[in-house]
Amino acid sequence: MFRELRKKHLSKEDRLLMDELIEDHIFSRNTTKALVEANMRYRRGNEAALGEVTARLKTLVEFYPKHIKKRTKYSSLLPDVLLRHRGSSNA
Repeated sequence: MFRELRKKHLSKEDRLLMDELIEDHIFSRNTTKALVEANMRYRRGNEAALGEVTARLKTLVEFYPKHIKKRTKYSSLLPDVLLRHRGSSNA
């Protein structure tokens, strides 16, 4: 979805929101990857990795409610963004 929208001429506000969501997805993927790696170290017997597992989980727990709210807002705007683009491309 983001790849297709990047090709369109979006308003500054729409582009900023889309860029924020892309950054959110990169952040969540990186944090999840780090969580999985820390969990693997912990399961192999590295007791010190438990602190990182806990910290990464806390980060995700705090991050996702805000991200979901932002994504819901964007999803509700998406039809309007696409209609505006369709209207401007027919002009």
